[in-house]
Amino acid sequence: MQECMPAAANSEGAGRHAYRIGVDGGHLRPQASATAMLQRALVDYLARVDRVQQMVLLRTGPGQAQLLGVTLDRGAIRSLDDLATNYVPDLARTPAYAGVTLRHLLGMQSGVAYTRTNGKALHDLRSDDARFYYTNHREQALMEQHREDPPGARWAYKDSDAEALGWVLQRATGKTMAQQLEEGIWRPMGAEHDASWDLDHRGGRENVSSGLNATARDFARLGRLYLEGGAFGGHQILPRDWVAASTTLDTSRTEPEVVTWWQMQHQHYWWIPMQNWEVERDFFADGSRGQRIYVHPRSHLVIVQLANDSRQEFPFRKLVHAWLNEPYRYPVSIPSRLLAVARSGADADSVKRLYRRLTHDAVARPADFVVSEAGLISVGQVLLKEGARSTVGLAVLELAVERSPGSYRAREALAAGYEKVGKTDRAMAEYREALRLSPQLAKISASKVERTR
Repeated sequence: MQECMPAAANSEGAGRHAYRIGVDGGHLRPQASATAMLQRALVDYLARVDRVQQMVLLRTGPGQAQLLGVTLDRGAIRSLDDLATNYVPDLARTPAYAGVTLRHLLGMQSGVAYTRTNGKALHDLRSDDARFYYTNHREQALMEQHREDPPGARWAYKDSDAEALGWVLQRATGKTMAQQLEEGIWRPMGAEHDASWDLDHRGGRENVSSGLNATARDFARLGRLYLEGGAFGGHQILPRDWVAASTTLDTSRTEPEVVTWWQMQHQHYWWIPMQNWEVERDFFADGSRGQRIYVHPRSHLVIVQLANDSRQEFPFRKLVHAWLNEPYRYPVSIPSRLLAVARSGADADSVKRLYRRLTHDAVARPADFVVSEAGLISVGQVLLKEGARSTVGLAVLELAVERSPGSYRAREALAAGYEKVGKTDRAMAEYREALRLSPQLAKISASKVERTR
């Protein structure tokens, strides 16, 4: 299959270049900007709503992870434990990627420094999120990265890990990401419409971490492919064990990567809702501004949500239970309950008793409650800032350490709390313990301990 040349910008849109991902077996074809196509489609939206092509899944990791599974299965990549530099020697020219394996990139654990947007305009303009989204030279942007932590030390979501993994896939197969998707997944799974993938410049590389454009119906087919264990029409398109590894909760990890009421665990660029997962066993792909593919195997349902703005709500379980004619209620956040009673005047001992009662109830009724180390730390820090409630805030931070005694983050948060109220000796004891638990990551503790020497 030949590589297409993307179309230039036209008068109807901003004109991001893109590769077309076809469904008819033909070559990849040029396409005008996705923005322009969307504007034209909106003219007759009501007549052709199913054909509107959205700029969705602005975090396109799941599609990329599918391609990695296919490439491993076919032998073009030998192992997830191979170094990224084995496939992209260019990355060896920067110390940022020394020792980084494909498993590190897949798990967002490269240790490469990366800044996310936070809603503050000046910060967001300077962020790595913006740099990788708007760059017109993706490979150069990767070469400018620098190291922050040792590879494998901690999880942190970053587009650069996905971009580096995309570069590996292109070098390993000798094909663009769009070609791989078309040949390996899009046509085999029976996609109804063409898709496209934005480029950094004419004839350049796909925006691997974002910019995959397709209809809702075809994104639902991607969800169905995972619902069926990677098979379609009697053919195994994705390795079944790869699908299982991508969509099964890792029970050895007790804390979520992203703290929400549904508790998001990251797996092969998919997300597993940890809260009551043993019953629900659901999973989803999460994009920017509310784009999602949600899969609920027990009910055999796939839900696609397209949006250009969202409060990042998660209504899918409630929708599924309504479909099944089953009752459903959202779980009680234990940290939020502690915050509420503290603000109602409860003292530290009362808050601790309430915590132990609720966590005891949660063991018997896991669907009804949610709690996390990060949630407790957040509530404790909020109460510490409220002056008169600092004693209760410290109590909540102590509960975070009680929940996660091996967490350097909980220890550092408690140490900072003790320090704030003048309990210097107890603060230093917690800083030393945090440093013992994680010499590489407890950087605040290292600085505090160093000053006492």
